[in-house]
Amino acid sequence: MFPLTEENKHVARLLLNTGTCPRCIFRFCGVDFHAPYKLPYKELLNELQKFLETEKDELILEVMNPPPKKIRLQELEDSIDNLSQNGEGRISVSQVGSTASKNSNLNVCNVCLGILQEFC
Repeated sequence: MFPLTEENKHVARLLLNTGTCPRCIFRFCGVDFHAPYKLPYKELLNELQKFLETEKDELILEVMNPPPKKIRLQELEDSIDNLSQNGEGRISVSQVGSTASKNSNLNVCNVCLGILQEFC
């Protein structure tokens, strides 16, 4: 059984995309039993990625307050088009999904570094 609940899924996804290690994600989400912390890093990362996968790699967009006017949507689309015309590439869904794997190659967790900073 995986220690995270569906309630923590969104938070865990955000933390993983920012480079937080699986153990710190468990700490942040309040996992208080010791079994998952004893697993190797690679195994924890694989299990966490399996837990966070959506069906058919769909991108879940949660909008708190939709824009009140269509004009704002049009302005947003125009600004995105201008960015792509200026030579700056757009970020695809596959690139966003690979952020966690890039961060795992670094093996540096931003939360762990923050904790260790107190001891320096």
